Amino acid sequence: MRVDPGDSVAFGKLRSDVLNQLVEKEVLLAEATRQAVTVTNADSGPSGGPGDPELEAAARLRSRSIRRPWRTRETTKADLRKRYEPDVRDQLIISRLVSKEVQSKVDASPMSRSAPITPRTAIRSGRSPRR
Repeated sequence: MRVDPGDSVAFGKLRSDVLNQLVEKEVLLAEATRQAVTVTNADSGPSGGPGDPELEAAARLRSRSIRRPWRTRETTKADLRKRYEPDVRDQLIISRLVSKEVQSKVDASPMSRSAPITPRTAIRSGRSPRR
């Protein structure tokens, strides 16, 4: 996204949005640390061999977006892993934290509520169906 530095309203909004995203990320990571949410090296993807989807996606992104001074520099998968692995780990930790929070709010166990009464079960049990 390009913003004209002379457009103070758009520039201020962009700056505010970026700052909010950074603060939100740090708050979520701090909460994940407090709740001991972690990821292992195995969780953050394959060891960087051929077919590593995270590295291939990063390589495609890099080849599309950064072509100027680094054009002649050869980038290896190890370079890409070193550069992007911390971000991938942070994203996985945040994803696990959010999943944990959502699952704690949802009670999907069959024992937590009675089975719905259908006309068939009502006839067998002698109860009238709920509407």
